Amino acid sequence: MTGLNKFRSTERVQLPDDGPALYNAKRSIGFLFLHEQPHQIPHLAPVLESLVALQEYDEIYAYVMGQKNVDLFRALVSKEVLDQITLITLDAPAIAKGLETLIGKAAPLQRIGALYSIRKQLERHDVIASPEMTCLILKSHFGLKNAKMVWTQHGCGDRAAGFKKSIKKFDHVFVPGSNQRNRMLSEGVISEGNYTVVGYPKFDIVDQSGDKDNRFFDNDNPTFVFNPHFDPSLSSWYKHGEKVLEVFSERKDFNLIFAPHIMLFTRKLHMTADLRSVAWRKPLNKRFAECPNIHIDTGSVNCINMSYLRAADGYIGDVSSQLYEFLYKPGMCIFVNSHNVSWEDDPNYANWKLGHVVTDPKEIHALLDRYEEVKNDRMDRQAVSFKNTFEEPYLGASERAALALSKIR
Repeated sequence: MTGLNKFRSTERVQLPDDGPALYNAKRSIGFLFLHEQPHQIPHLAPVLESLVALQEYDEIYAYVMGQKNVDLFRALVSKEVLDQITLITLDAPAIAKGLETLIGKAAPLQRIGALYSIRKQLERHDVIASPEMTCLILKSHFGLKNAKMVWTQHGCGDRAAGFKKSIKKFDHVFVPGSNQRNRMLSEGVISEGNYTVVGYPKFDIVDQSGDKDNRFFDNDNPTFVFNPHFDPSLSSWYKHGEKVLEVFSERKDFNLIFAPHIMLFTRKLHMTADLRSVAWRKPLNKRFAECPNIHIDTGSVNCINMSYLRAADGYIGDVSSQLYEFLYKPGMCIFVNSHNVSWEDDPNYANWKLGHVVTDPKEIHALLDRYEEVKNDRMDRQAVSFKNTFEEPYLGASERAALALSKIR
């Protein structure tokens, strides 16, 4: 790689504050892994692996929040690639950490603080790629002018958050497949020439071969994964979460993996961006952990690497895009309508057409009673939706994304 081998992977590096004038690199790109939780890393880390191989950038930087996330990043990227990039461990300013803790972690102040602390260093890059939107503050408030901003996303769902008007502020957007592309075009958040359909890079680092992973239980009963979101305006957890667990505590003929969105148990106070919906996440009743047919995990790496989704025969949830990850190998789906949403014609709930919708978790009993009869009754529809959600072939998204980044000027 021309000029790149002189850069080596480093951590906690203090870069000069004088900006890009000190550097002679032909092309430079920075990847932002700003989130304090690790769930975005598997969506973007594989792209670095492919980008290094293309030899299109003289500098490749990865900015990763916190040592725990750096460790995961290192586990997902080969040593050969690590030797050819510069890895920066981000640590938010103490005041940002303190303020975020004071407000119950309800706002991403650590991410904003970290961005502010490296704002001048980021001026060195021609392109900045990020799986989340906080980085837009670089241009709106922190004075970044020249770098092309690329939103790579970290999911593939139908909820409105994936189609925000603020997406238009990015110079380029990566899209997983035709479903999202068509809706984003119709809603005017992307336009011809500023997006690339790449697929889902996370699939490239997940072992999709072999039989169902059943190491979580010592029986052969059908297994469901319960994956509620954290958004209080959409999530099934706050009103019905423990009632779902109660159903499976009574049904020893089924297993349940409780693996919520990793953010649900990271914060106690959850609120929407417009402050219209606020919810306090109470502690989980410990008695459910004593049920031999219920496996509880509120934050390990298995919650983000598809281990539980691959182990499950069925899916229970609400609006999380992990549904589509589960549908890599289709199965029975149940959606909990905790907000009495009129969902049938709402594009934000298109995923609910792929399963059975209940308004009371007690209704799950009847579906479990008919499990053998109904478990396959949505599979044709699921297969079509999966195909339209992701670019074919399903593997190789990392290479497509890397090629797109190499062409951005």
